[in-house]
Amino acid sequence: MNDERRRVEGPTGRKAGVRLRSLAAAAGLSVVIAGAASPAAFAAEDVITVTTNERCNPDGTAIAGSLQAALEAANASTNADGVRIVFAEGLDEISFNSTVCAMHDATIGVGNEIAGLLGARYLVDSAVPVTIDFTNLPAITTTTDADFAGFYVHSDDVVLENLANLKAGAAGIAIDGARVRISGIEFKDPDSAISEVGVALLDGASDVTIEDSVFHSQWWSSILIDGSVANPTTVSNVVVDNVTSRGVESAYGHLDIEDGAIVDGLTVRDSTFGASDESSTTHAVYVNPSVDVTGLVYSGNTVLRGTGPERNVFYFEGGAQTFTDTVIDGNTFTGASTSAPLSRIIGSNAATWSGLELTNNEAELTRGILMVGATITDAVLSGNTFTRTLEPAGAAIHLQGTLEDVTVADNVLDTPWAVDGIRVQGATPATNVVIENNTIHDFHADGSRSSIAIIAPGAGSVVRGNELVQHLDRAGVDLPSTLNNHWAVYVWLESSAANADTSTGWSIVDNAIDGFDGWSDAPIVVNAIGRTLVTGNTFGEHTQGSFDPETENGRQWFVWNTTGLVNHKVQTFRAEDVRLDGTTGSFTATRPEPEAGNTAATAPVTLHVYWTADDHAEEYLGAIADVTPGQRVSIPTAHTTGYLRVQTVDASGNTSQYSSIDQDVTVAPGPPVVTGTTATSATGTGEPEATVVVRDADGEDVTEASVDAEGSWTASGLACGTTYTVVQIVDGVESDEAELTTQDCPAAPAAPVVEEVTADVVRGTGEPGATVTLRDGDGAVVATGRVAEDGSWSFDGAELACGTSYTVTQTVDGVDSEPAELTTPACVTPTPTPTPSTSSTATPSPSASSGGHLSDTGASGVGMVALGTLVLLAAGGALVLATRRRTA
Repeated sequence: MNDERRRVEGPTGRKAGVRLRSLAAAAGLSVVIAGAASPAAFAAEDVITVTTNERCNPDGTAIAGSLQAALEAANASTNADGVRIVFAEGLDEISFNSTVCAMHDATIGVGNEIAGLLGARYLVDSAVPVTIDFTNLPAITTTTDADFAGFYVHSDDVVLENLANLKAGAAGIAIDGARVRISGIEFKDPDSAISEVGVALLDGASDVTIEDSVFHSQWWSSILIDGSVANPTTVSNVVVDNVTSRGVESAYGHLDIEDGAIVDGLTVRDSTFGASDESSTTHAVYVNPSVDVTGLVYSGNTVLRGTGPERNVFYFEGGAQTFTDTVIDGNTFTGASTSAPLSRIIGSNAATWSGLELTNNEAELTRGILMVGATITDAVLSGNTFTRTLEPAGAAIHLQGTLEDVTVADNVLDTPWAVDGIRVQGATPATNVVIENNTIHDFHADGSRSSIAIIAPGAGSVVRGNELVQHLDRAGVDLPSTLNNHWAVYVWLESSAANADTSTGWSIVDNAIDGFDGWSDAPIVVNAIGRTLVTGNTFGEHTQGSFDPETENGRQWFVWNTTGLVNHKVQTFRAEDVRLDGTTGSFTATRPEPEAGNTAATAPVTLHVYWTADDHAEEYLGAIADVTPGQRVSIPTAHTTGYLRVQTVDASGNTSQYSSIDQDVTVAPGPPVVTGTTATSATGTGEPEATVVVRDADGEDVTEASVDAEGSWTASGLACGTTYTVVQIVDGVESDEAELTTQDCPAAPAAPVVEEVTADVVRGTGEPGATVTLRDGDGAVVATGRVAEDGSWSFDGAELACGTSYTVTQTVDGVDSEPAELTTPACVTPTPTPTPSTSSTATPSPSASSGGHLSDTGASGVGMVALGTLVLLAAGGALVLATRRRTA
């Protein structure tokens, strides 16, 4: 607290205890200095016991043993550990019936509703912490409507707890201190209009907790934050936890934030406001003009409608309010019946909201969120469930004003009775507004219009992923026989761009729509001048459908561009010659002559493709970009039955209606699956007994294969490093193509090295294990061999012709090397040896040799001649043989 609020500080410790004891003794009070037997305990808090329920003397002075006397002693204390005031057992309630007894008799507060707060019965204004535990005291009440607070807490570190009833005039407790806790106090006045406010938070109040308390039948409000435009007040860090408030008798609120109040930090949690059986109902939070609130957290609360007039959860009077970083999360809002709903969760307001999180709330039998005239930035409204909303004057979620960076997502609106389900409205562009993943079922009312209404120009804004279902039979849902609802999404004229060639700033994409059958208009109507992207939206079996070209320009089907200024009412392409094979859907994109009132689409276009079992558009398959007329295109889908229809976004960004349907659909086998390739073959799977055909880049058949009973096929004889297409043919119907590329051609080994060529041998080196092949000049194989582990190879020279050229290659992993050349030695012709004559001669007569020997008849040389002849013949024979072989 500020110094001016403090008493003059005195000594602390033991002297403080002695002084307090003497003061209390003079006032007739029982004082216990806790731990007085121990010097170390001299600093513990002092305990004062109130022994009488008397109020004060006729002159206003304190009666000995009274609460007033105890507070005077506490206010004078200088014990830094504080004072605890308790009550003796057996006391009756303290009751005031005049204005005489008042510890504080000066005006308190500046606000409108407590401007007449003339003082307080009891004052807590101490330099030390003070706790008042009212256990044993039944109540403190007043029988006159005097403008006094019960307690005025003007100092810091104060606790008031455990009082069964506190009934005062202007306010039960008024606080402008810091670190104040109100716990277990009941404020009840069901039988009179005396008690105006339970707790009043005045200028300077901070770090205040109000917990586990009950407020019953206060006149203005249970908890009030004081304020005045002329004299702004500041209150900070207030927590309201686990309180119950009911029966506020005025039209203000359980929590009232007065004019000009500045609030920095306000948490209201796990509390209950209102009661189903109360006849006096009021707003949960009443926000007066020129209020500035930062850090409001409103979470886990229950707000109930009783039998009295309907009131809002948040009610706004006037304007100029500012809310920054507001969280409204996890609350339950419940009306009494369809004829007695809880009113709006957030009422119409011109407040400025920055950083709003309205999340995970449950609302049943309430009006809507009607933020009309507000400025909203950086807001998220998500995860809320609205059941049986009753909003005859607007939308269940109605955002109207200046909107930027606002997300409305993942909300459920079940059977809302309202003009619109979700509405975005305003004269200025709604910037980065996202409405996504909401579920709106069976929206209806006497004058209802659309599940989602766009009545503002956009800038980067989108409606996407919402589930919009209308008039379907559902167990336990009793709907009128006729639902006066025309549209799932309506983009109003007020959303128009500057001209027909400019974007409206809105996209309507990927919404799932069903129902809306039998109405005069399409489920999605675009009436805004300019280009609005409307794609990816699906339409279930209960929407109006058709096979005919009437869908391409009629107002009853799917999407209706109302005039030639809306998406230039562009004519869609069509999907013809459709084939479904269980893997893809393929078709020829054609550009027909425009239907009446439509304009031709400028190519290239983007086609958005939808599948339907009948004549709707139940499934969005995706988009195909850069399509020109006559182009054959395909898109993945597992369907083998049903039909395809397309929607066109032309090169200028204009979105068409949905196309008619080509009912002549061919069901084809899927393309074969290629599971592997080598350099010369491919393997894969297909339909058993199908014929697989491999074609080259020119479309020429290269080879065929049959799919066996297990669904496998193999195609051989392919060139390495080559791309082919492959199809399978079943019962004469050819599938779409799959592509395969054989593995790269292996690198050729080096040519073998020829190291020696003789008449007897040819030898060389190569890669161990390679096959070596010897070929003649015509390429005919002469001989083959294998390279040994040491890299050597050889051929028998006797097998080769002399003087002849050969080539030799080596083959590794089926790949031949370049050839190496060799030439055998030249042929050699030997010189012949003369052969002895065999003509007849006379046999010489023996004669005696000299020495008396017989004459030589030649017989003695026969052996040598014969030997020489044999040698000669052997040599000559070998020469002849070698010559024959080398010249053969």
